[in-house]
Amino acid sequence: MANRNEPIYLERFLKEFPMSTWLASLDKGRILNIGSAEYGHGLKKFYDAFLTEREVVGVDIFSGENVQVVCDMTGDCKELQGEKFAMALCCSVLEHVERPWLMAENIEKHLMPFGLVYVSVPWAWRTHNYPNDYWRMSPAAIKSLFPHVMWKRIAWSTLNEGEFIPDGSDHDDDEPWRVLFRGRSYIAVQQVHMIGRLQ
Repeated sequence: MANRNEPIYLERFLKEFPMSTWLASLDKGRILNIGSAEYGHGLKKFYDAFLTEREVVGVDIFSGENVQVVCDMTGDCKELQGEKFAMALCCSVLEHVERPWLMAENIEKHLMPFGLVYVSVPWAWRTHNYPNDYWRMSPAAIKSLFPHVMWKRIAWSTLNEGEFIPDGSDHDDDEPWRVLFRGRSYIAVQQVHMIGRLQ
């Protein structure tokens, strides 16, 4: 996670659907956090507060704080030893992956039946390399990448903390989408947030 609205979105979901109410088949499953390296975002506090019921396994291509497994999720990722997870978090990661369809396929492979996945990606955002910056994705793109996931909660956010706009709203008419700068209209920063369940 690298965007301040990502833990807010996930926190709201977990308050509405706490882990204690998840399907019994997911009871013992751990949480897979893809792109987990800590870069001063304070996400450890989020884990400590809201993911207390499950062990979180952090995966990244580089070692670092909050990284338990170093592997490339576009490859075979043998380091995960075929483990299936109750939930996968993939936040602000897919835009940095040269072949995101391979990562999406592997995420689906590492989910338990009916396991949950939370994906967030930028739609309008500055270039930010880690180590490269390849893509901007819409909800339709995410659905295309994850053909076996049924998406339930889709929203957009701007840079305003806690501001979420339901998917399907008219971007030209909704005020949060546009900002004025020097008398010219610009589209505000937009991030896509989606939570779904493996079918």
